[in-house]
Amino acid sequence: MHMVPLDLSIVGSVHSHPGPARPSRADLRFFERGKVNIIAGYPYDFASMAAFDAQGRPTTLEIVK
Repeated sequence: MHMVPLDLSIVGSVHSHPGPARPSRADLRFFERGKVNIIAGYPYDFASMAAFDAQGRPTTLEIVK
């Protein structure tokens, strides 16, 4: 959290994992601070991305190109 700017418009996070897009324990603790959190798993394309709510439950998110 020390690297996240103090900005009330931030609603979540995006980061990558080298494997499947599943939240780790550290992710779950961090997710509590956002409404939607996205993980991009290998091979880092739209099909390998997943969105999670603040409790780490999978949620849907429309991605617009």
